[in-house]
Amino acid sequence: MSKTSKTDPALIIFILSAGTLILTLILFVLKTCCEHSLFPSDKLGQFGDFYGGVIATIASIFAGVYLYYTYENAKKDSDLQIINKLFDNIVNDINNIQFRAQYDKDWKDLPPNKQNLYTGIDAIYNFNSLLHTNPNSVLNHLSFILNSFENIIYMANKVRYKYDDMKEITLKRIYYLYYSHILWSVWELEYPNEKRPNSNKGLLGDLSKQNLHDDSKYTVDKYAKLSIETIEFLSDDKRELIAKKPIEIEKLERLKM
Repeated sequence: MSKTSKTDPALIIFILSAGTLILTLILFVLKTCCEHSLFPSDKLGQFGDFYGGVIATIASIFAGVYLYYTYENAKKDSDLQIINKLFDNIVNDINNIQFRAQYDKDWKDLPPNKQNLYTGIDAIYNFNSLLHTNPNSVLNHLSFILNSFENIIYMANKVRYKYDDMKEITLKRIYYLYYSHILWSVWELEYPNEKRPNSNKGLLGDLSKQNLHDDSKYTVDKYAKLSIETIEFLSDDKRELIAKKPIEIEKLERLKM
């Protein structure tokens, strides 16, 4: 990967300014103290006019370019901070997913061991189709989180980065989060482990085809597309961060609208 130069323009300006000041002092000392001048006075006057008219103009242009460069870097840093904030928000949203296995008016009267309230990824793993109308439905949370992933991926591809490698690093971070926290936990709803409680194979397909939940077909379609995109990104030949998964991609294609 290419590397962006880390030369600081402020350092260049400082060196040029210091060098000019030192040279001026040397000429002044030679003229006033040592009674010796390297250049006739009229020549120095002409040089002053030249310096003020040409060099100063060039210096002003350079200063303007530096100010623009500083502004662009500040904007890039600001954009990256926005993406990092969006990332943190998604992590919080995932951790705040809730699913209550028992939900009725007598829930508070149940013994503590029966008041099963699952949060985070556990809420997805313990979700089942019999309770898809539950007011704490995981699908409501999932739809929101999938939309957040679409937004952050769009932003990560649009903004300009201070260093070339930062875009790749940012996208890897986002896709890994989706891969580890959403893709495989939701996958269990369609292809559950036989030992998982409340397992019901084909839940995503049923939700999509039978419209058992509001907008479920759109949520399942979005999940399938994002999952395929994630697998293809992480298993790309240039990255090889995960193994290629043609069977899983084929299954995901069947979930798309």
